[in-house]
Amino acid sequence: MDDLNSDLLINIISSLNVKDSCRLSQTSRRMCFLVDQCRDKIFPPGLVSMGSWRGDGNRNGATRSEKHIPVEEIYANSLTKLRAPPNFAICFLTGDAKLAKIVHERLPPEAPILASVSTSIQSAGLGSGVECNSENALMLGSFHRTTFFPFNLNHRDSTDAFERLSENIAAATPNDAESATTYWKYFTIYACGHLSNIDDCITQLQGRFPEAVIVGGICDSAYIRGMAVTREDLERKTTRQLKNILLEENPQIDLGHVLEKSELVEMILSRSKQELQYVSDGICGVAMGGDVPVRSVVSRGSRSLTTEGEHGNELSPWHVVETTIIPNPRGHPVHSLNTVKNEYTGTTLSTLDFMHSVMSRDPYLDPTLGLMREEEERDGKGYDMHDVRPLNSESGSLLVFSDGTPGSHASYLNARIDAISLDERAILQDMTITMRKLREETRNETILGAIMFSCSGRGPQAGRLIAKEMADATIFHEEFPELQCLGFYAGGEIGPKARFGATDIFRRGDAAVQGFTAVFALFIVPKFEGGSHFLDDDVVTIERHMREKHSVA
Repeated sequence: MDDLNSDLLINIISSLNVKDSCRLSQTSRRMCFLVDQCRDKIFPPGLVSMGSWRGDGNRNGATRSEKHIPVEEIYANSLTKLRAPPNFAICFLTGDAKLAKIVHERLPPEAPILASVSTSIQSAGLGSGVECNSENALMLGSFHRTTFFPFNLNHRDSTDAFERLSENIAAATPNDAESATTYWKYFTIYACGHLSNIDDCITQLQGRFPEAVIVGGICDSAYIRGMAVTREDLERKTTRQLKNILLEENPQIDLGHVLEKSELVEMILSRSKQELQYVSDGICGVAMGGDVPVRSVVSRGSRSLTTEGEHGNELSPWHVVETTIIPNPRGHPVHSLNTVKNEYTGTTLSTLDFMHSVMSRDPYLDPTLGLMREEEERDGKGYDMHDVRPLNSESGSLLVFSDGTPGSHASYLNARIDAISLDERAILQDMTITMRKLREETRNETILGAIMFSCSGRGPQAGRLIAKEMADATIFHEEFPELQCLGFYAGGEIGPKARFGATDIFRRGDAAVQGFTAVFALFIVPKFEGGSHFLDDDVVTIERHMREKHSVA
């Protein structure tokens, strides 16, 4: 094969899975060089997903082993579908952590692993249609031009800890990167147990990396490997705190002989990148920087109660004409919305009377308040949604609490105001239209796969508001029948805010914990083109590569 030109060999390598390409790379120095170049510079990132449920598992009399693929096979079968060695893994579990432990044993030690434990896994396009029967599922990726930064925070950590996390991530930026702010593009975050500080964590990360996509969900518990503990963080802790870290991980560990704080620091550093850590009460996740082909889509589905329009195509005629900002010594400022005016009729109402007039048509409605500042309307961002909180019945004012995200302190004077309601038709139509827009926007690209976090109120079973089982995954699968999608039903979804009437299909920034949404992280790459790659594979170049690879002077 050494007589063949490099372009033909690259096309051959592109058809091989990771095991076969590894075998080929052992046959000669040139093949080793070409395989490495394909992985590092030519091939797009790779992604594969697989669940445990067998498509015929519903037949009568089927045993558990006939219904579910063994976890060992899930990992082994996934490898056969990747071109390059995996360098990160996302596991979805419903209880037993065996899959995460097997991945921990077999994945290279520097590769991060993030696993969620939840009641229901949702999947589509994995060979079994749309299903929520899998007990385990795995997403393996080979993103060899991506930098990873795993993290794990205790629920007792203060805002200072989140600030330090942001700075530690920024400090891990490669020296040749243009900017830390733009280098880190994607965060997957899971929150478990006490959730009092999840909003602060997201606000800090989004403030430090304003253009990053932050997605995730609230789950029962999680596992993380590759936690990037820094020496600086550990040295700030007391000796007792350091011992507690080691004892939480292994209650039987003998620390009686350890006298120096520096020894404890070294022990934690030596173990932190090797252990699969269980998280029952905290926040964990993985930041991804560099070449990260991730975009986010959010769907909620709402209906305007002033125009009866869905998707925000028709704008409310009502504007806020009187508002004040109330300082809040314990947190972020509060907006008092006092008076609104109809731009067509000139009618002026207190904001509370405005809401009462809307609700008079149906007293059982529980509407959300939609607000859109003038600049947000110009930029097509749509309405931001808030709970209705009356100040008092005499003033007729409504309160809106700012959340600390960029721009949330700005006045709502002249902003459009609407009363927005959820109903089944709007929810299903919004999801359908969103998926059709996604297909249109990506017609010249390749979607490798998707992660989906849906509110537990949206499935998997049919419920009071949505009569369709697994509605989000089903609509996704109808539009993308061949596309792999994995996720779980969350107790709260993390992602860009679902804004009523937003015109852009892809969203980034503006992350928050929200409810009754479907949040997608989509891995999208350019279509891979064959042809000439003009790769320099002469003897000198190959020799230099081999010396660098094996660190030979």
